Amino acid sequence: MRTGTGSGRRDIPVVWGFVAVFCLGIVLIGFLHTPSAAGRTLFGSVGATTVVVAALVATLLATVVALVASASPGVRTMVALLVGAIWAAVCVLAGGSLLVAHAPNFLTGLLLAGGAVGMGGLLTTLARRRPLPSNSSDRG
Repeated sequence: MRTGTGSGRRDIPVVWGFVAVFCLGIVLIGFLHTPSAAGRTLFGSVGATTVVVAALVATLLATVVALVASASPGVRTMVALLVGAIWAAVCVLAGGSLLVAHAPNFLTGLLLAGGAVGMGGLLTTLARRRPLPSNSSDRG
């Protein structure tokens, strides 16, 4: 066993989940603090806020499912499909915000793109055919 690490690759879903929640959380705070910011997005105020909240909830769910070694392949697949659908909406929202010349929308688009990258990392973790190892051994 490697000294100091102990858990091998078990932290990968947590890292991707943190990236997604951090970026999407900042966007949600911006939308709630300045309602006109959400109104300037592609889906409008209610639609954009709904997508971001759904993405946050799906990200937390995906992180938990990716960490649970005993999760069945069917559960992992269903969560991956849910996250994939919401991830697509986040990508569309990010693309729409990045293409607008207004500076706050561009920053929102960058943060949404960061959230989409984190969600994509979780999707990759969920799509693995085998669960993450609970520990690793050092071969050398």
